[in-house]
Amino acid sequence: LESNKYTIAGTLHTCNGSPGNWNDCDRGGCQNNAFYVDPNMLCPEDRCTINTSRPFAVSHYQDSSIANIYMEQDGRSADFNFCSDGGYSSNMASQAYAGMVFTASLWGGGGIDMGWLDGMTGCPGDCDIGSASVTMSDFRVF
Repeated sequence: LESNKYTIAGTLHTCNGSPGNWNDCDRGGCQNNAFYVDPNMLCPEDRCTINTSRPFAVSHYQDSSIANIYMEQDGRSADFNFCSDGGYSSNMASQAYAGMVFTASLWGGGGIDMGWLDGMTGCPGDCDIGSASVTMSDFRVF
């Protein structure tokens, strides 16, 4: 899951190896971007279903056939499947349960073009990481 205040994208990546020794992960993965599903799904304005300038809940569901991102805020919800390739989802699901771990980071900054994530929204490519922040609360992994 990769996002900013203009869009959110989900990507499954598979790797070769074994628990504790994963390597050679694919770069492209199986992915989709919320903006491609609905340009008004999320943005930092009230016109969007999810206003990213206020707190909202995000969840990810994945099984051997689909991978989905679901968001909820003030009784409004939005979701989209970001990988409907059953073979790919199944392969990633088996790897995830074999020792892969969740990792979160805040990254970007000068000289790092984020156009791959949000270029279609009209957002400029560089991010001001110095003034960026993220808050995660009530975090759970099932």
